[in-house]
Formats: sequence, structure tokens, C-alpha cells
Amino acid sequence: MKIGIMSCYVETLRKSGVKIQGIMWRDALVSRGHDARLINYWDDTDFASFDAFIILRWTSSLKNMLGDLKVFRVPLISAPVFDPNKSITAYRLAAKYGHFSPLHMSTVTHDYYRAVKDIDAFFARSEYEKNYLAKCFDIPEQKIKIVPLSFRIEPAEKMPEHKENFCFHVSNLTSGYKNVARIIAAAKKYNFPLMLGGPVNGEQGQKWLDEQIAGSENIKYLGILSDEELRNTYLRARVFALPSLWEGVGMVALEAASCGCEVVMTNVGAPKSYYAGLAELVNPLSVDEIGRAVKNLLDGTKHHQPELMTHIKTNYSFANCARLLEEAVAGVAE
Repeated sequence: MKIGIMSCYVETLRKSGVKIQGIMWRDALVSRGHDARLINYWDDTDFASFDAFIILRWTSSLKNMLGDLKVFRVPLISAPVFDPNKSITAYRLAAKYGHFSPLHMSTVTHDYYRAVKDIDAFFARSEYEKNYLAKCFDIPEQKIKIVPLSFRIEPAEKMPEHKENFCFHVSNLTSGYKNVARIIAAAKKYNFPLMLGGPVNGEQGQKWLDEQIAGSENIKYLGILSDEELRNTYLRARVFALPSLWEGVGMVALEAASCGCEVVMTNVGAPKSYYAGLAELVNPLSVDEIGRAVKNLLDGTKHHQPELMTHIKTNYSFANCARLLEEAVAGVAE
């Protein structure tokens, strides 16, 4: 098959999760013997020669993109990367009534609702995301295929023998929904070692992070990490924390688990389904829940490894997820 992968959004972040997902899906399909390409609009592209297009995101520009692509009579697949942060009822109101609903970004939601009739299939990363798409946008469930994401970093061959007693978190640290301020507050209150990695978005972001950490010798900022540095930190850390206010998958937590980290994960949204009860789920609004969960894993009161690592490596390996993606695309392109 010849598959084109594109985004309907300008991806400005260097480490955008959507950008990474598109690259991983391209590589996955290539590994299965297909001609998969990231579409660059400056190239001279023969759009009619493709067997399917996968369009990432769900911005207002999607409807116009679909109108342009329909003329080529190539199956169109939407992978909206839908990380819901409000109730199904709120999204249904926004989808059906646009700006008359109480939902922020209701125009985008309404535009997606109007666009779904021109889409042949939808790829969701979890049953949770599938449920939201079906109920909020009136999409028949048979048109939605679940295609889980794999971890990106090479996993540990076996459980690391020597884990260091610290908690690790990596993200775009100044993104409010990543909940970094509460992770830091938990480390201060429960006095556990915390390592932070990832971008801070300029001088203002660095100033904010410095103010959050100020006076706490148990908290260190590692900066932006290369893939090698990231993997080495996963291998060293005993615990990885991702108590986001909402989250679609949280690929960094999958990576950490595959390298033997215990995981503290938000109880909001889809990620918990990836862990089969082998992660500590917390209310992301509670500093105490975050702190106690990390502390219990650091001191050995609770543990889920190496069972968690085995579960993640078995179900969310690159090879397994590539096969599931290939099957989902083939079902649409036939």
C-alpha cells in the first residue's frame, strides 16, 4: 500500500507528540513493507496515486483539507489525537451547536462534527477515545478502529538490576495540563528526589520553573534530553510520574515502564487502560495522592515491576503496534 500521513495543524513544537506519532506511524508502515510518506505540501505530490491518507489532528482547517482531497477518490482516515478534557455532554453540545455551547474551542468541535461525513474511517488510540468520538460526534462505532501507540525508546532487555531512588518526569514542563507545579509541590511536601526533563519555552518558562524549585535541593532540572540521555534516565529512575490534568496516551510513561520504572499515572482519561492495573493511579488535583503514590513506590511499600515492563513490552512494542496499524489501514484501503 501507498499511504500518505499529514497534519492539519502547524506543528511548531520540536518534540510535538503529534509529530512524533506521525513519524512513528510512517516508520511502522515502512517496516511492514509499505510505501508510507509524510506529506510535504511543497513537494510535487501525485495525490491520486495513494491508497489512503491519514490526517492527524482535528483543527478547523480539516474541513477545507477534506474538500481538496476528496477529488482524488482516495480513502480518508482521521486520527484526531483527541485528548478530551471535558465531559461527553459538553463535547456533544459543542459539536451540535457550536458557539452556543459552554465548551472552549467550540468552533473547532463544531467544525469537526460537520467534517465527519466526509471521512471514511477514524483511528482512536484507546477504547476511551473511541467512546468519546462515537458519542460526541455521532460516528458509527464500526467506522472507528483502535490503533494503540507503541513506546518509542528501545526498551530494557531485562529488568535493570540497580535502580536509583528518585522520581523522574519529562514533558513540555510549562504546559499547564502536565501538572508540573503539583509534582514539584508533592516532592517538596513528601521530600522525595525529583528529576525533571524537557523544554521550558524560553526565559519566562525558565524563570517560572526556577521559582517553583527554589530552595529544594531534592529537585533538579536536567534540561532538554537527547533520546540516549532520556533512555539512560529511564533506566536509572525507580519511579516515573505523569499525573497530568488530562492525557491521551502519555508515551513517555510507556517508555519509562518498558525500561523498568514504576509508574504514577493520572486517573483522568485514556492512559490507565494501557497499564492493566499495574500503575498507581492518582487524582491529578491532589498533591497528597501524587506524593503518597511516589513515596510508596520509592520505599518499596508497593511495586509492579517487572510485571509492568513485561506487559508493556508484550502489548505495545513497535512490531505489535505496527501490525495493528497495518491491519487498520488495510481494512479502509481495500
